[in-house]
Amino acid sequence: MDRSFTERLAERLRKDPFTTVLSGVMADMAQELFLSVCVLPREFSAATAGTVGLSEWERLCGLTPKAGASLEDRRAAVMARLRANGTANAALIESMARVMTGYGAKVTEKFSEYIISLRFFGEPSGFIWLNVEQLRQTVELLKPAHLEFIIEPVTWADIHAAGLTWAQLEKQFPSWLALMTAYYIPATPIDDTPRYLLIREIHEVKTISEMDQIPLNQFEGEKS
Repeated sequence: MDRSFTERLAERLRKDPFTTVLSGVMADMAQELFLSVCVLPREFSAATAGTVGLSEWERLCGLTPKAGASLEDRRAAVMARLRANGTANAALIESMARVMTGYGAKVTEKFSEYIISLRFFGEPSGFIWLNVEQLRQTVELLKPAHLEFIIEPVTWADIHAAGLTWAQLEKQFPSWLALMTAYYIPATPIDDTPRYLLIREIHEVKTISEMDQIPLNQFEGEKS
C-alpha cells in the first residue's frame, strides 16, 4: 500500500508513534476508496458488474442466485432476464442466437409437435462446440410454456455432409459423448431433410470401429 504521503509530514510527526499508525490507516482507507472509484463504472453494466453491482442487478431482475454460483453464471442469468423482453418468435430467436454465438440460425416451428427447433449455420463450418446455456435460458423465459425448445443434435446426415471417414471421426472425437455434445454447423442453411438416426441413439451400443463395417444408409430413418 502506498503511504508515501506521510513523508511530507513534519519530522516530529513522522517520529510520533500515534501519528504513524493513524496516517497508515488513513492511507489504507484512501487507497481502498480510490480502487472503489476506479471499478465503479463497471458496476453499471450487468455484463461486467462485480459482487456488489450484481446483487443490485439481481434485485432489479427478481433473481435469487443459486448457492455457490460463480460471478460469470450470475451475470449470464441477469443478461438472460434482461434480454427476455417481448414474445418469442422465429425471427427473435434467430437474432438472439446470432448475437450470443456469432453463428446464423434457422428456427423451425413444429406446432403440431409443440416444438421449436434450431439449427446453426455459418463459418467456420463443421463440428463445433458452443456454449448455448445462456441462449437456452433466454428462450425459456420468452417461449410459451407448452412449447419445447431444442437445439438440433448431430445426426448421421450431418456426418455424411461433413465428408469425414470413420478414421477421421474417431481422431476428432475421443468418445461418443464428445460427438454428442458438439453441433454440426453447415456453411449455409439446409432444408429440412428426412430424419436420420441420432448419434445418442446408438451411444454405448457399438464402437466406432464396429460402425465402420456398416454402411451409413442403413441408419437412415423412414422417408415420408
